[in-house]
Amino acid sequence: MKHLTNDELLKQAEKLTECVQQIKVLNRLAENLEYSRVSGDQFAVNHQIQSGLLGDMGDSLQTLEEAIQEISNTICPD
Repeated sequence: MKHLTNDELLKQAEKLTECVQQIKVLNRLAENLEYSRVSGDQFAVNHQIQSGLLGDMGDSLQTLEEAIQEISNTICPD
């Protein structure tokens, strides 16, 4: 089993920090959509859905899933 150097671990930690930032953005988008729904702003809800927001969020989540799996595989290969 190969042991990662401190520099390699730091690189993986930086990648995880990027993932956290992307999750924060996705969370904010979800919060905005939920706020529109709860406040009864059906126009805003429909606009966000019709604009492809949910699809974009799904794509971003898939990208995050792949990035986190890659980091995990690098840190602890099977």
